[in-house]
Amino acid sequence: WKESVAAGTQIITQGDMSADYFYIVMEGTFEVLVSEENQAGQSVECAAATRAGTLGPGQSFGELALMYIAPRAATIIAQSD
Repeated sequence: WKESVAAGTQIITQGDMSADYFYIVMEGTFEVLVSEENQAGQSVECAAATRAGTLGPGQSFGELALMYIAPRAATIIAQSD
C-alpha cells in the first residue's frame, strides 16, 4: 500500500524492536539519523544523533530489523511532504 507522510514525521526510531515494515521511497526525502552510546553508557535515545544520510525516490529502508530480528539501526524522519 501507499502511505503519505507529512514533513517531520518520524517513520522509525533507532532501537525500536517492533519491526513490522520495510519502506520504499516513492516521493520526497527522508533523513537518516544514527545515535551511538557514549562512554558513560548514555542510552541511544538520549545520545546526540548524527546525520548519516538522506534517502530519496527509489531507495528503501527498514530491511535490517526484519531480516535479522534486531532493533532498528537508525531513526528515519520525513523531510518533505
